[in-house]
Amino acid sequence: MKFNAIILTALIALTGYAAAAEDAPRGHERKAQFLEKRTSSKRSGGGKMTWYGGGMLDAPACGGKPPGKYDNVVAVAQNSGYGSCNQKVRLHYKGRTEEATIRDYCADCGFGHFDATQGLFQKFADLDVGVLSNVEYELL
Repeated sequence: MKFNAIILTALIALTGYAAAAEDAPRGHERKAQFLEKRTSSKRSGGGKMTWYGGGMLDAPACGGKPPGKYDNVVAVAQNSGYGSCNQKVRLHYKGRTEEATIRDYCADCGFGHFDATQGLFQKFADLDVGVLSNVEYELL
């Protein structure tokens, strides 16, 4: 009798586990959910900012007229999930906020890295600083 109770308890536990596993997203579904969160149109977070200029502004990957060094333009990592061509982004650093347009891709940028025009970078710090950490951003 005791043996039957143990078997019955084990079967109930396995049935509950199977039902929970059935409802849980599978590997490809979890990846899709992750990518959906990363590519949502209302993405925000923290990252870093560097600057670029000169000839690198001449042929933006997003097309259109090349930006000037004082335009509020940034480059991001291609297919990174934190912004795409011509999307607006609000950047905030140490009490200062600016909006910029994503117009180019940055080969050396990781997730949350914005490569800004010189003029945009200078609205936050001197060019000599080179890298700003803890830059908050919101995709608009």
